[in-house]
Amino acid sequence: MVKQQGMTGLLLMILCDMLVVMTSYLLALYFYIYFEVGEWNVAKIFKMPVIADYLILVIPIVFLYWSSFISCGLYSSVRIESFLRHAYLVCKASVISLVFFITFTFFTDITLITKSFYIIFLVVVVPMLTVFRLSLKMFLKFIREKGYNYHTILVIGTGKVASNIAEKLQRHQEFGLKLIGYIDDEIDNKMVKENILGKIKDIPNILHKEVVDEVIFAVPWRLYEDIEESIRICELEGVMVRIVTDIFKKSLARTTASEIDGIPILTIDSGPSEELKLAIKRAFDIVVSLVYLVGLSSLFLLVAILIKISSKGPVLFKQERVGLNGRRFLMLKFRSMRADAEKLKKDLAELNETNGPVFKIKKDPRVTKVGRVIRKLSIDELPQLWNVLKGEMSLIGPRPPLPNEVEKYNIWHRRRLSLRPGITCIWQVSGRSDVSFEKWMEMDMEYIDNWSLWLDFKILLKTIVVVAKGTGSY
Repeated sequence: MVKQQGMTGLLLMILCDMLVVMTSYLLALYFYIYFEVGEWNVAKIFKMPVIADYLILVIPIVFLYWSSFISCGLYSSVRIESFLRHAYLVCKASVISLVFFITFTFFTDITLITKSFYIIFLVVVVPMLTVFRLSLKMFLKFIREKGYNYHTILVIGTGKVASNIAEKLQRHQEFGLKLIGYIDDEIDNKMVKENILGKIKDIPNILHKEVVDEVIFAVPWRLYEDIEESIRICELEGVMVRIVTDIFKKSLARTTASEIDGIPILTIDSGPSEELKLAIKRAFDIVVSLVYLVGLSSLFLLVAILIKISSKGPVLFKQERVGLNGRRFLMLKFRSMRADAEKLKKDLAELNETNGPVFKIKKDPRVTKVGRVIRKLSIDELPQLWNVLKGEMSLIGPRPPLPNEVEKYNIWHRRRLSLRPGITCIWQVSGRSDVSFEKWMEMDMEYIDNWSLWLDFKILLKTIVVVAKGTGSY
């Protein structure tokens, strides 16, 4: 069964979106021709001989926008989506459309459109579509709060999750979702006491007696096998089914739905998973590490000479560390200790000033004179830019631990391995030498849970200040 409710509104939204795109195209064309010929007169501009060639191109651009909006999910249910999410999808669809339009004009050998036009069009169309979507969302919020344009919801379950759903629907009336009641077989642990319409076996009768637009299954995981038939009934009736994915007891992970070649997959992820932002982070790592490796080559040579003439041993210290999800790699540093520092570690174990599976001594006797200077200025860490370029590390992220340290981790400590390790992190800009191991781990978890490009930028700025002051290092 194909649901017809809301189809008129959807078609109207598509029509308005395409009208906004057409209007933006004409405005961009107007500004573009003005900048080219210096003419503000609208009548004269649209009487130019070439104007017909420009106008005919509005057809493929509208088609591309329509296709991109569909692929980006802008015509899916918009009731519970935030406006920021809409703005992001509008920008994404605009970029996709322009990429395909540029490709189209290139292969069809259309030379009328130049780079200037693409820029002008993008500057015009994105704000206009965003303003239209905001206005539409505000209008729909207004009429839904007045009791119009709502969907009726039937919730299967009466536990904590079902209660939370009811509370959120009551709080966000702008969603336009009206709860008509609950269904549940369980008699224990009910948090909902009223408006229970029946048991799971009564679903077919309730669907026939009541107006039900959507059914939300919010029952414990152990019951999902029992309600498989109920889901099939809703499917046959043509009623939309939503299954709450927060069915496991978890406090850190995010749940997303995806598929592998048609097989539905429920993903529970407790680390950063925004692919676009992670790609930007990786691109930034590559550019910065490459620039600094080339730009600081003279400094590298000078430090190498000083290390070589001041003590016996190699210039670089290579040590196996644990990276993303347990990957092993050789981390590079300028050698700041004696060549036999690892052999002497056991003899100095009782001097360790840090709790947990970490070894730190403020006045480590193994550190050379040159080593103490390059440590103070954090120059010893610079060779790790090569690890960053190779993809083993990032500029910002939890510091990579030693394998023997990881073996002593508590299970919650291991979540710091869910992000690529970094040269600098929150711990290093927060007085790293004076922070306990447990507090260090908590800082890393805080970074993972709240990761963003802006947070990376702030840590990078703080790192520059810390390095300039020479504070927080042994």
